[in-house]
Amino acid sequence: MRLVCDLESVRPALFVRHVWLVYPLDILFIVDAMTLTAKLSKIRQIAMTVKNIDVSISFYHDILGLDLSFRANENLAFLDADGIRIMLSTPQGAGAIAANSILYFLVTDIETAHKLFVERGATSERLPQLAAKMPDHELWIGFLCDPDGNLVGLMEEKR
Repeated sequence: MRLVCDLESVRPALFVRHVWLVYPLDILFIVDAMTLTAKLSKIRQIAMTVKNIDVSISFYHDILGLDLSFRANENLAFLDADGIRIMLSTPQGAGAIAANSILYFLVTDIETAHKLFVERGATSERLPQLAAKMPDHELWIGFLCDPDGNLVGLMEEKR
């Protein structure tokens, strides 16, 4: 059950064990407090603010090889990164160009992948290098830049 309410029009009547009896004016709701906990589990979509959708599609699709899912309009496109949607959008609201979080893509041969993407036209920001020695693998990281200056991370877990 999903409960959406205006807190000013709702007041708790009674809390018994883990159940709130809540009523807004004339309707009584029983809300199980145990179900009000939330846990995030899977990222489904990441938004990237870009200057030019066509240029960004060219980079993420043509150079990096992400599948173009669909283009909603001239200011909005969606790509697929193995089940995670990458939304490319021109600035909306507080979105700013080149002020995005870094996307890290898992690759199987980081040196070859980095070289291939640069040969296709990506700008290298940092060559792949060992970032950390973990108990069961070495973590290697390298960076590219997209056309707007956003960092795109490549990572490999070498075993």
